[in-house]
Amino acid sequence: MKKVMERIPAEMLDRCRAARREVQKTHFAAAEKKLGKEATDALRDLYALYDERIYIWLAGLWDPEIGGFYFSESGRDTKGLLPDIESTAQALRCLASNGMFGGKGYASGISVDMKKKLCGFVCSLEDPRDGYFYHPQWGKAITISRRGRDISWATGMLSELGARAPYPTAIDRLKEANSEDGEKSSALPEHLCDPEKFRSYLAERDLSRASYFIGNQLQAQAPEIRAAGSEYIKILMDWLEENQREDNGLWQQVVNYDSVNGLMKLGLIYSSFGIPIPRAEKALESTISAALSDQKITFVCQFYNPLVTICNLLRSVSKTSGEERCEQLRAQLIRSAPELLRRTREKVLCCRSTEHEGVYRYHEYGSKSGGVSQGMAVGLRVYDDDINGCTIALNGVIPNVCDMLGIPKIPVFTEADGELFNYLIKTAEQYPKVNEYPGDEYYYNYDTPFAREIRANKEKVARGEL
Repeated sequence: MKKVMERIPAEMLDRCRAARREVQKTHFAAAEKKLGKEATDALRDLYALYDERIYIWLAGLWDPEIGGFYFSESGRDTKGLLPDIESTAQALRCLASNGMFGGKGYASGISVDMKKKLCGFVCSLEDPRDGYFYHPQWGKAITISRRGRDISWATGMLSELGARAPYPTAIDRLKEANSEDGEKSSALPEHLCDPEKFRSYLAERDLSRASYFIGNQLQAQAPEIRAAGSEYIKILMDWLEENQREDNGLWQQVVNYDSVNGLMKLGLIYSSFGIPIPRAEKALESTISAALSDQKITFVCQFYNPLVTICNLLRSVSKTSGEERCEQLRAQLIRSAPELLRRTREKVLCCRSTEHEGVYRYHEYGSKSGGVSQGMAVGLRVYDDDINGCTIALNGVIPNVCDMLGIPKIPVFTEADGELFNYLIKTAEQYPKVNEYPGDEYYYNYDTPFAREIRANKEKVARGEL
């Protein structure tokens, strides 16, 4: 980041800081009328954790030749590792969501040249045979959650940029396969080609023990499930409701970060299908309890997931019990806001970088990165900062806090920051690859669900089945 900082004109940086102070001053004054002074002061303290250092660091992960962002600096600097769709979309969406482009999508604020490079990067990854998006550094032997997330990120980016995929996507093909005269595609997940196979697929998964891991798998497949048809959505919704606990609204017995993380993933499936979450008020009690707990933080989702889940549950309550009941629950939240905001700030700081001041990482302070994302190699196992963790620490917290409290989103950045970000991208340099690739066994030779899935898929690739 130091290298990037050195090429920033001082007057441009001063203009960014002055613009942020002015905009936030007005917004905080308005928020205080609804939240009160104590809660608003706590909110100001939370906002103080974020500034231009985040996007200056992000700009250093841009590859100007490929047209995408790396997951981390170790990924950028290691031979055999390349930018990925998720990191690229996360970086741009985070900046746009927090005011950098005047409240509009990132396509409205980035340069024409950057748009062209982004479109070229994403389109280059689509496989014409099955319509999924595969990265050259990983090939087809990837986890089901990685494949599902990548097609969602890719199609979302192309839509934002006003572009189209060069071939029909896997989602397009799945929709066609479920039409009256459609032909089934061998590349589609087997469990989404037959309702009974989907029931069997779900029956093999124990939500009471691993709702977060299973929820992550299912949420990654939500676009595919939707494309498979209403029968598959109903099968999934019936199965989820049958397994949800009545006492706490979760899918596990104990109320803690892990079980609320599972609720977050499964709750997003409900919202993606426009279906209210059952037992929402019980689930809300459990989620607030986790958010206020002093349970030790080990990774960013433990403070992010409760916030996004509270917002999701409030929307569910509004649908099922009416807006008046939703506002009653929000009023209770506002009374707890000072403590909730202070606790959140403390937890965010647990994931602040040990290498770059003002930047955040997926794992707690002092922990080495696992070097993988959804099971796939993205960096080295070092004290590394990463786009996933940093964007969650900002974009997972700030918009959801404002939504939860029922106040307009207070911008973290302004369009002056957007000008500086564009300057950094325009003047970005190509970094040399100084680290050797450590080998596949470094990442995949472990007894984890992701590693087992990857090894099995590698065998399928070798047999020509993928």
